[in-house]
Amino acid sequence: MYLITNAQTPPKSGVLIAMKLRLVHKIFLMICGLFLVIPQGLFAASIDEQLEHYPGRWTRERINIGGEVETWTKTVVSGTETHEFIETNRVTDKDGKLMRQWQVKFRVDPAAGKFLSFNAQGIRSAPPKDGEPWRPNGLQYLLQIDRNFIYEVHDFAHGVFRWQRLGPDAATIDPQRLNALRELLGTFRGDYTNSGSEAYGIAPAEVTITSSAQLSASGSLITQSWTSVPKDSGPEKAFEAHIVYSYDPSSGRIIKQYQTSTGVSVKGTLILWQNRKLLWERSGDTPKGPMYELCLFDFSEAGTFKHVILKRTLNGKPVDGNEDPIVLRRVK
Repeated sequence: MYLITNAQTPPKSGVLIAMKLRLVHKIFLMICGLFLVIPQGLFAASIDEQLEHYPGRWTRERINIGGEVETWTKTVVSGTETHEFIETNRVTDKDGKLMRQWQVKFRVDPAAGKFLSFNAQGIRSAPPKDGEPWRPNGLQYLLQIDRNFIYEVHDFAHGVFRWQRLGPDAATIDPQRLNALRELLGTFRGDYTNSGSEAYGIAPAEVTITSSAQLSASGSLITQSWTSVPKDSGPEKAFEAHIVYSYDPSSGRIIKQYQTSTGVSVKGTLILWQNRKLLWERSGDTPKGPMYELCLFDFSEAGTFKHVILKRTLNGKPVDGNEDPIVLRRVK
């Protein structure tokens, strides 16, 4: 007979099963929640690629209870074990004065799909005192690493904490984020019977349209020119639009902005892309009032750029309903 003192009775097998089921259920709910709060477009990097980009210096800012800005900075280094890391955290006030700092040792393990689970193993002072041991710490949360950004979810009610990489070699935008637009690059041209556009201030005419797009040297921007020249006149009568495409880390989406020669200013967001088709939601200001439209870029046919307006409103009323699709062929 064994006498057990000052110890808890080991849970029975049924209790253990229930505990495991609750844990699995909790993780499942957290994963489902990530799909709601993590920006779209962050699911490309593998687990190994994410972990490769984890070490480094990261920062974010928050407003404290006094309404002042705090800057949080953490430096992540690899530990001695696989998937083990140590981070040194520093919090400074609006004047750069150190408020507090500490170190955390933790593991990062795959949670589900390409999500990661942060599991703290210990905490101590920073810099650590001589002989200071790691004290137990149970911090856990889910995260995903997007090369130059970390997205953390500690509590769904508080949304996503977004950290940005620090350092001279840290590009703000990962060029891979614009891969969805690769079909747009180059030059396309075609003839078109333009029935006119009330929203864009374009008169009816037989025109030749040229679209030319190129990637910037950094790979983080795409610039495009769209020129429509009437066949019965020269370029001085052309309709022109100049567009810039980029990636927005705050929303996790590709965005664009453009100006036209008729005084229209537009912002757009790529809301869906699949099967070499890109659906844009665009809105802006025109000389006649606010405009909204859904526009499809269709590259499903090799060497062809089809531009289709699915919906367009001006001052809330449908306009340009008889606009035919524009079909351009690649020339370069």
